[in-house]
Amino acid sequence: MERAFKKECEKLRGETVDAAFLVLDPRQEEDFWLGFDWLMRTMEVKAAFPMHSWEEFWVTKKLLQLPCSAPYRGRVHPIYHNGQTFVIE
Repeated sequence: MERAFKKECEKLRGETVDAAFLVLDPRQEEDFWLGFDWLMRTMEVKAAFPMHSWEEFWVTKKLLQLPCSAPYRGRVHPIYHNGQTFVIE
């Protein structure tokens, strides 16, 4: 799965992504953040939204507390509840 994910992401290399919906899945246990982090460090993403968190909204807070997220914390838009809306300018 990791190879397939990275292969697909390579198609965007060099492009700026205005909004990305990235998997942050607590079912992956201690690895819940790896794909999200890799993409944020590899691609130019202006605004990132966690998805597939299975209503475990705390995982975003946990990611943002990890030292690895320091370079992109300001671009992650935490989701706190279902139906939440965002305005991106």
